[in-house]
Amino acid sequence: LGPSGAGKTTLLDVLGGRRHGEGVQGEIRVNGVEVHASDLRSMCGYVQQDDVLPGTLTVSEYLAFQASLKLPPAKKGRQGDGEGPAHSDKVWSVIKQLGLTRVAHSFIGDSFMRGLSGGEKRRVSIAIELLCAPGLLLLDEPTKAWTLGLTRVAHSFIGDSFMRGLSGGEKRRVSIAIELLCAPGLLLLDEPTTGLDSTNAARVVDILARLAREGGITVILSIHQPRPDIFRLMDRAMLLSGNGEVVYSGPAADACNHLGAASESVAALAGLQQQQLPSQLTTCSADTSPADFMLDLVIRSRRETVVALVDAFRDSEIAQNDDTWVCSLADSPGVLPPAKYMPSFATQLGTLSTRLLRNTYRHPFLVLLNFVASLCAAIAIGLIFRDAGTDTGGIQNRLGVLFFMLLYLSLMSLSSLPVWRQEKLLYLRERDSGSYGSAAYYIAVVVFDLLPLRVLPPFFFALFAYWVVGLHPSCASCLLWFIGVLVGTNIASAFMCMAIGAAAPSNSVANMVASLVMMLLLLFGGFLLNKQRVPVYCRWIAKLSFFNYAYEALAVNEFHGFPVDFYFTSPIKTSVLPPLRITGDGVLNEFGFDEFGFKEDIVMLCVLCVMWGGLTYTLLALAGTAAAEQASKQAKTFLHSLGACVRAMFISTPPATDYQLLTDAAPTEESSPSPPNNHGRVPYWRNLGVGLDTHQGNTADRSGIESSSDVHTAVEIKGPQEQPLRGGPGGRDEEVQEGGLANGGDWPPMRPGGSKGAKSRGQAGTNVLQPLPQQQQQQLGVLSQGLREGACTVLSWENLTCKVALPQGGARYVLQAVTGCAGPIPNSPPPHPFAQPPSQSHAAHTAAREHSPQGANTAAEGRQPSCLMAVLGPSGAGKTTLLDILAGRKPYGVQGGLLTQWGRQAGSSSTASGEVRINGRLVDSRTLSHVVGYVQQEVVLPGTSTVWEYLTFHASLRLPAQTPSEEVQERVAAVAEQLGLTKVAHNFIGDAFVRGLSGGEKRRVSIAVELLCAPGLLLLDEPTTGLDSTNAARVVDIMAGLARDGVTVLMSIHQPRPDIFRLMDRLLLLSSEGQVVFTGPTSAAQDHFGSLGLVPSTPGTSVADHVLDLVIKAPRSQVSQLVYAFTVSATAHADNAWITALIMQGTKADRAASADPHQSNKARPKYQASYLQQVSALSRRLSANCVRHPLLIGLNFGATFVMALGLGAIYWKSGRDTGGIQDRFGSLFFMLMYLALASLSSLPIWCDDRLLFVRERAAGAYGTAAYFTSVVLFDVLPMRLLPPLFFVAASYPMIGLRAGGLYWAHTLLVLVLSNITAASLSMAIGAALPSVALANMAGSLAVLLSMLFGGFLLSRNKMPGWIGWAAGLSYVRYAFEALVSTEFHGATGFRFTAFHQPGAPPDKLPHVNVSGDDILATFGFSTSDSAYWDDVAALTLLCGLLLGATFLLLKYRVGRV
Repeated sequence: LGPSGAGKTTLLDVLGGRRHGEGVQGEIRVNGVEVHASDLRSMCGYVQQDDVLPGTLTVSEYLAFQASLKLPPAKKGRQGDGEGPAHSDKVWSVIKQLGLTRVAHSFIGDSFMRGLSGGEKRRVSIAIELLCAPGLLLLDEPTKAWTLGLTRVAHSFIGDSFMRGLSGGEKRRVSIAIELLCAPGLLLLDEPTTGLDSTNAARVVDILARLAREGGITVILSIHQPRPDIFRLMDRAMLLSGNGEVVYSGPAADACNHLGAASESVAALAGLQQQQLPSQLTTCSADTSPADFMLDLVIRSRRETVVALVDAFRDSEIAQNDDTWVCSLADSPGVLPPAKYMPSFATQLGTLSTRLLRNTYRHPFLVLLNFVASLCAAIAIGLIFRDAGTDTGGIQNRLGVLFFMLLYLSLMSLSSLPVWRQEKLLYLRERDSGSYGSAAYYIAVVVFDLLPLRVLPPFFFALFAYWVVGLHPSCASCLLWFIGVLVGTNIASAFMCMAIGAAAPSNSVANMVASLVMMLLLLFGGFLLNKQRVPVYCRWIAKLSFFNYAYEALAVNEFHGFPVDFYFTSPIKTSVLPPLRITGDGVLNEFGFDEFGFKEDIVMLCVLCVMWGGLTYTLLALAGTAAAEQASKQAKTFLHSLGACVRAMFISTPPATDYQLLTDAAPTEESSPSPPNNHGRVPYWRNLGVGLDTHQGNTADRSGIESSSDVHTAVEIKGPQEQPLRGGPGGRDEEVQEGGLANGGDWPPMRPGGSKGAKSRGQAGTNVLQPLPQQQQQQLGVLSQGLREGACTVLSWENLTCKVALPQGGARYVLQAVTGCAGPIPNSPPPHPFAQPPSQSHAAHTAAREHSPQGANTAAEGRQPSCLMAVLGPSGAGKTTLLDILAGRKPYGVQGGLLTQWGRQAGSSSTASGEVRINGRLVDSRTLSHVVGYVQQEVVLPGTSTVWEYLTFHASLRLPAQTPSEEVQERVAAVAEQLGLTKVAHNFIGDAFVRGLSGGEKRRVSIAVELLCAPGLLLLDEPTTGLDSTNAARVVDIMAGLARDGVTVLMSIHQPRPDIFRLMDRLLLLSSEGQVVFTGPTSAAQDHFGSLGLVPSTPGTSVADHVLDLVIKAPRSQVSQLVYAFTVSATAHADNAWITALIMQGTKADRAASADPHQSNKARPKYQASYLQQVSALSRRLSANCVRHPLLIGLNFGATFVMALGLGAIYWKSGRDTGGIQDRFGSLFFMLMYLALASLSSLPIWCDDRLLFVRERAAGAYGTAAYFTSVVLFDVLPMRLLPPLFFVAASYPMIGLRAGGLYWAHTLLVLVLSNITAASLSMAIGAALPSVALANMAGSLAVLLSMLFGGFLLSRNKMPGWIGWAAGLSYVRYAFEALVSTEFHGATGFRFTAFHQPGAPPDKLPHVNVSGDDILATFGFSTSDSAYWDDVAALTLLCGLLLGATFLLLKYRVGRV
């Protein structure tokens, strides 16, 4: 146990052998024998916190895959033959135990395929580790074990975003099931209950307890919010403080007694009144969970108190007994548990091959990308380049089509990077668990995954495009070599992308690096740059480019020995340039290809394939090792330092003194870092969780295990006699100390335990919640400004039903006729429909706040207390769907009301119907979205903003427009103080590219945003997920305070502790089928179920846990009886009467509104910011993001600057002969290609920004028009202006392009317009498609088509007439023609030269002098004086159309309600 940031995950990583090497010090012993990381990996099962599962397999298939690798071969078939159970018996036993039967044949799912829920995936992960559990766990009767709901999904695909599969909870159980298949002597689990409801969490822990007691397995698990019956299953407990110090480690039954006695001693020794601990922190009362008491103690106590508790435990009898036990084990070591079964290499290879082949034909993205798209591309290329001919245009088309095929295959390999990155994560997880080795995985990937996917697409080009284009006819061997070269290139590019993906830390970085490397290698392919003109200092790059050898091999294969001659045709009327009729070898010589180098090209292509393949294997084998972690640490440190330097050059962080003045929070002694404590028992760690740093000390660690005959394996965690575990900034949530929340940080004490509803119920007993100090109560008054005074809001809903269409037909109901209400208790008078608070000036608000006495009743201040309502139910009960409807995020049809048809969300397969009312008046989803504050479960925040900036941004937009800036700052400061965000107020929020807050801190920032404007209705979806029980209680306590101040709060919650549940005024309990089992006052829930004879079997069981157990553990028929019993209950009749009264009053208000047009029938909007205010606030944030985002800086500034210098060096002083003309064309085309691919590489960032836009627009922060304007003016334009400037300022003079300021300006204008158009195309695609992978694929195809019709790959003179419309949509066509027109129109001094041996004197070369217009006419470009401006106008029009399409997609498609 421990708060967030205590290092629980780090500790488990070390104990599981996943983290080792530099920075990790100390000793780990098993049964007294010192072991190393490799030993731990061979004997430990480890279920990590995040579930990584193959989405294209069903649950049963994946468990069978793991069983075949983790279990020894079964001697005979079925169980009962006397020789042990078969693998299938073991798999199905684990499936039944973990409740995976329903999803056994469902796809697991991943980011590309829809599948299981998070909880289901978690159970699958646990099942894998349980596969090797002892035979006594093979149960034939379901009554002998808890059922975790996986049997029904045994044959379901796990699934991902493309294929429907399991829910999150089912995926969680699958992860657990994997380890249960072959549970070894040691089983570690990191947060196995996260994402599960309390009942399923208890089921998982019960199975683990039975493994420990009956199977002789030592189980260590970290857990956030254990309910009392879960904690009672624990034999031992370790409690860590926020700084990683061991506060207690010993028998779980003795924990409360030891900590209570120690805390009393600490309080007595302190002597000072203000340092004494509250009684709630010295005594574990009967109605308080022991785990909650322990977490409260380490989180709410002052830092020096926790240090004293650490010292007290060090000197305790429990610690001494542990030391004695550990020493006895070390003196007489036992036998190590057997290592996990390692299958033979052949078994590994065969099992992996079967899975990879299934993935090849099941994965929709791979099928679409490698087969469907390639087939369509081959057909399109054949039709576009049909009958290439043998004239000048035919030569250009033949060379162009060969280059385009290579470019297409390379970009398709680039587009599959996200899939490979996900496969790599799965490989690392399975390799570390001992399922297979690196060699078997690599060979299986190459033979059964890489080769099938890379061989078939070239065959499409060979079987269709080759013949239609008219490539080398009557040559069967040429066709075979053509296929072989394309296959080799495809494999080399795939290996290169795999190597980059294996080394890169994220998808976006991998995409950026791979794009840059791909473009650099393409540059030396021989098409963009004449092979004979490659500078000496760049030839080493050309030798490493597989495009260089592949393109020359294709060209030689095409032209060498061609049966007919080629001839040049041009508007040049001269015979000076011989010969006009040449052979295929002459064409090769003219473009610098070696007709005798074919064999060398083939050999070098194979060598590069082997080189990239070897590098891929090396990186895979080293991934996760100490050397790789150290290299990753150094790279991250370098990039972080570089980004910090760049940010320091452009921006400055707001001074902390301003914030301290606003919050009036003077630095305190507790807020300063505490000095090192030398009494720690576990290693010290910091720095992003990539290592463990230690300091010398002199106290040995003592943490062992009690000598129980039921436990056969003991683990000793021995530190290096020094510093305690300590969190550092960044990294995972468990590796970050949340701004001092633990041990007396920013959290203020909590208010008395319970809302007014709890008090009215007369619930007595000691509570952990404490009264607020006067200053913080005044701050809460600041939060309450703007609330409705004299009235509150009642939200009611009737017959809400939601169904989801199934792929195989039919529908599944998520919600079924759900009715309920949230608001003041029914015995209070109904509020007036849409009652508006009287307008008050800022002075009146301030005066009321200053003269309000401490603890004054809210009614005395003119505010009526409202309601805090909890929504409970198992995973899949429809809690999130219900909140989405009530928040206006999901449209619904109103039966007999406003709408007559089912509401359907765009792009969604779900429909919803029913009625939602506010104070009795019928409202639609759009009205709800404007008046309801909604904190969704998934945290979406801008990583490059600080907490203070982000809260100020929302406050300036969502508070009334007339609110003075001083009051805005006060409100932001008050919200930050209330939610414990003071210390991180000026820290970056952080994302995948920027180090920032922990997961718990980010969740509190999301809550803080909605608290800024204190809406009358506030909905929260799982606001406590990821928080420990104490911090979860604090969040709910703040919600209860808002309810007392008149805000109606409705929240879903998974595992509420008893004091959290007592804060709830009302309860809505849903069954797994989405039906109402109970809704009404929480005080009536226990009586209602008691009247049905359903009382807790264990005294002291929480009401929340009891009711969840009822709906989850009961059979479906009994749940149906519970649903019916509630419909005829007195509680249901009382609620229905209350809703009816509201409807009647709302109907009267509607009639009055229709009679009086001046009476408003709309609730108060959540913001009053004007369009200009929205644009101003968004512009400031976007401008800061431009200079703060490391990927944007690296891609748009750093990489472009380096590429511009490199391009100038490669094309240095291009000549004016044939080779120089080719280089000028190639350099200009490369600039356009680079800018297009750079815009494509930024697609992941744009998709993330789009998700943030959807969330903030739905919250009412700003509108689509303001967002789009800001993006165009302060994001698109700045980011697209500087890269072209680099090319024009650096590359332009180095290449020797046309001199003159006017031509320089014309080139810059075209490059800027082209870059903006490319960005607009990427934005439109990102707005239209739902996932990054699909957007990346579509963007790649769009860029390829645009380049194909640019005039460089396909001769404009030979372009088919029927394809002209597609060419007219190519922005590269207009941009490239404008660039070459600027370079050649009106210029002189060029000459066409025939092939000559290197070193020949210039005066001996056969040539003909030509003008720039002659060159343009030769390649089909316009020579008119208006050509440049015509192209600029067309490019501007196309850019405007794409921007307009982006705006319309953002407004009407993306996340609309």
